[in-house]
Amino acid sequence: MTIDSSLYAPEPKGWLSVDAQHRGRATLCFRDPAGSVEGEAELDFDETGRVQIRVRLDPSSLQEEDGKSEGLLPFIWPGRSWMSGGRKITVRNFGDSLNHCLRLEIETSEGLLVTEDVEDYRTHVVVGGGKDGITLVFEPAGVAFDVVGAREPRYWAVPLLNFISTFPQNSPATDRHPLRVYPTPVVPDDLPPKERRAALEAANERNGMILFEFEGKPGFVERLPDYEEREKDLREGKKQSAATAVVVGEVGERDPKELEGEFPSDIAGLLSLASGSEVFAPSIEFRDEEGLLVRRVHYRLSPAPYLEGHRLIDDTLVSPGRSSTTSTGLLLTEAASSSGNDFGEGYLRVAIKHLVRAGSNTRTIDEQMVYLCRCLDGLCRRFGVGRRNLRDSLTQQEIDALANVLGAARRDCSLLRKTPGPGAARTLRGCSAASLRGLARHPTSTNSSASP
Repeated sequence: MTIDSSLYAPEPKGWLSVDAQHRGRATLCFRDPAGSVEGEAELDFDETGRVQIRVRLDPSSLQEEDGKSEGLLPFIWPGRSWMSGGRKITVRNFGDSLNHCLRLEIETSEGLLVTEDVEDYRTHVVVGGGKDGITLVFEPAGVAFDVVGAREPRYWAVPLLNFISTFPQNSPATDRHPLRVYPTPVVPDDLPPKERRAALEAANERNGMILFEFEGKPGFVERLPDYEEREKDLREGKKQSAATAVVVGEVGERDPKELEGEFPSDIAGLLSLASGSEVFAPSIEFRDEEGLLVRRVHYRLSPAPYLEGHRLIDDTLVSPGRSSTTSTGLLLTEAASSSGNDFGEGYLRVAIKHLVRAGSNTRTIDEQMVYLCRCLDGLCRRFGVGRRNLRDSLTQQEIDALANVLGAARRDCSLLRKTPGPGAARTLRGCSAASLRGLARHPTSTNSSASP
């Protein structure tokens, strides 16, 4: 009896959503006049980092701290008078006339969304005709979603935009990891040898990854289910940005709050350096030991279009001691370790971005040189090699000897000034009176962009 090996083909688990919507009841807190108001909220975010929250305010829920409520319109626009007319009015930031929003909470059936980046917002207003209504539109830089009753986080996961790779590795240790996109199916040991080989080949068809270590625990980068289609769209210019992969690691001893800051963008920066194209991270998720969502933090992005560039690191296998990994995996392991290196420093983040842009195949040679010079200039400033002090490499005896040599050269130039020819005389006079005299007095410093 022949067994159909396709029965063992891996199926996508579908735990990661690169775009989603949330609906719930919102509570907004304001500064001046101080108070709060509620409303029905809709939150939408997509894979490119766009986050938008729309809240239709409920006038009956308005609560002002001084107890002197004059209505919703004066509360949102203090000191402004309004005329009804039944027409829709779009208000775009009347400067300081808008009441400053301090905090926005949205309670959904799944959990609680919170953001404090809500000071700037747009308004859509309808007044009169029995259709009064105010809708506030927010596009915050960051939004956190917490699942009610969730357990402690064990894993973190960062979706990646524009990351292209061959994903050359696999490891039995991650075959059935709770956050695998394509968990490897179990193939029974009692199958006939020929059928078992075919079943194993089918089971490992989607087992390609990039392996690394984080906090001493295994991590991996894995492609998303429709990776091939998304890669093709990026390379052909049909899409400017697209989610292509996800990177997963264990929280370990790290504080999850620490990982919510620049960590996702720093991981994306390392993969940008490896792949030669700018990679972006629109969010980070924390999940429990079973892979269930605990917390998700969204970041507002303006990702640059995908541009194929020069790969600085090939996906070749290396063997650092006890295990084998790829060059990219080794980069992630070493850079993201908690050993006190410069991973996460601002200067390194900027240098990587300039270096990746310098390697873009679509830029002119002039543009590439500009980015490369910016990268080198920043590194020189960081490590103090933009200025050299020659005194540091000389003893006092050598400094005195150099001063004597330069002084003698100045005197010789003074004698040569008597050479016929006004042009030569002026040149030698300038050398002896300025350059050599300056060197004789200050033989210890000069500007240079070279390394010591």
